[in-house]
Amino acid sequence: MRQFLQHHGEQILGVLNGFDRLRLRGSLRMFGAERGVVGWLHQAGIALKDFLRWAEGLTGQLRRRTEEDAKAAGRPVEYLAGKVDKEKYVAKIRAEHGVAKNGLVAVLSTLEMGTSYELHRYRDTDRCVLYRKPRKCLYYYYYWDDGRFGLTQVRLQSYFPFHVHVVLNGSSAEAGLAWPTEPTVEARASAAYGILQGCAGGLLLDERTDRVGHGRIVP
Repeated sequence: MRQFLQHHGEQILGVLNGFDRLRLRGSLRMFGAERGVVGWLHQAGIALKDFLRWAEGLTGQLRRRTEEDAKAAGRPVEYLAGKVDKEKYVAKIRAEHGVAKNGLVAVLSTLEMGTSYELHRYRDTDRCVLYRKPRKCLYYYYYWDDGRFGLTQVRLQSYFPFHVHVVLNGSSAEAGLAWPTEPTVEARASAAYGILQGCAGGLLLDERTDRVGHGRIVP
């Protein structure tokens, strides 16, 4: 943990201890507010009036990629229409079907509240304005047997700005996990940092987000 704090010291305000799993969230800061999105669209040569069509096109690509990759791994996407204990459901899938060759256990999709952008056009002036608003979004939950962390989860919003969460289940008691026995955030973060820095077989964030089809946002 000391190495982690030294490396990121300027960005850390404090350290908390707790009995919890480690959740890593990825997002692009410029897409966190309307001004940043509008500025990026301008630089990319995308007219604001075309934003919805462009964003929906990215969503379509992401969903097709997800469906294709999941099916190719023998784990077709399952849509959950209601409230389900996902971890128990995934444990049931794993017990019945095992783990795919690439480590994939299951891919679930469901509608949940998130944040995205809406385009409002003023008819009298034909002026377009972008608003950041809460809305229901389709989310994908990818479950992997990582080999070092055991069952890991990637939660991906399929709507722009495509927020992604990676969850490392530090409380997993599966055999063979190279995971610290100390039930503290510091111990888990320290172990995660070493693995994320490039240990063979570790859970690399760029690898995971690439594997779930998050890719890059391009015009």
